[in-house]
Amino acid sequence: VVKDGKVAFEMSVGNADYEQNIPNSINTKFQTGSITKFFVKTLVHQLAEENKINMSDNLGKYLSGFSPEISDNVTIQQLLDHTSGFGDFFREAMNPDDLRNIKNISDVIQVIQRSDIEFTPGSKVQYSNSGYVILASVVEKVYGKTLEEVLKERIFDRLGMDNSGFQVVNTDIEGKAKGYLSNQIGPKQDNSDMN
Repeated sequence: VVKDGKVAFEMSVGNADYEQNIPNSINTKFQTGSITKFFVKTLVHQLAEENKINMSDNLGKYLSGFSPEISDNVTIQQLLDHTSGFGDFFREAMNPDDLRNIKNISDVIQVIQRSDIEFTPGSKVQYSNSGYVILASVVEKVYGKTLEEVLKERIFDRLGMDNSGFQVVNTDIEGKAKGYLSNQIGPKQDNSDMN
C-alpha cells in the first residue's frame, strides 16, 4: 500500500513454490500470463495512432506464410477483438516437441500457420491466444525489434516498471513463482505441468 508516494504497508502471502515450500516475498516475480495481451493491444494502438498500421488492414499486409483465406480476410481489428477465427495454439497445434523448440515468437507463428481458422472471420467471438501471438509478430515486424525490446522501450521504461519484463519461453529464473491452477485433478497443480 502506497500513501503520499511512500510505502505504508507491505506483506507477502502464499508460496512461490508449494512443492519446495518456498514462500512469496515482496521480490517474488510472477508471470502475467494473458495480461500480456493488454500490453500487446496497447502497442498495436500506438502503431495505429502513429499511422504505421490501420485496424482494417488484412493480416497479409504485414505477415507472410498464411493461406490466402487467412491473409486476405483476417484484419488487425479482428485479431484484437478475438473475432479472427483463430483459436488457441496451445490446445490445437502444439505438441511436446513444438514446446521444447520454441525460442521466439516466429517459432510460435510457424506452429499457428499449420492450423486452420475455426470460423469465418468476424462471424463470432472466441478468445484467442493465437491471435495475440500474431499481433505480437506484427508489432515485431513493424518496429523491427523483438517484442521484449518494444515492451521495454514503449511501456516498461516509460512507466518506471523496472521490475517487469517479457519472455517468450517459460523459463525458471531466481525468485520467480510457479503458476498453479485448480482443476478436476485437485487444487494447486503446477501450471507448467498441465497438458
